[in-house]
Amino acid sequence: MSFGSRLRKARRAKYTQDELANKLNVSRQLISKWETDKSEPSIRFLAELAVALDVSRDYLIDGVFEDADDTTT
Repeated sequence: MSFGSRLRKARRAKYTQDELANKLNVSRQLISKWETDKSEPSIRFLAELAVALDVSRDYLIDGVFEDADDTTT
């Protein structure tokens, strides 16, 4: 699954494109470009997306879920 697909899936669970764009103070078109893999967000926006969507940056980048209960090293 691509970055854009993961972003779209996480965003649809909480917001419309317009709502997320307003929350991040960007255009809806920019959200669409990220979701269709036509561009990628900066590190700053990646962090803001993760917080807004309540997912980890690792999930958005790699599709990896963090397990908060996993204490093994």
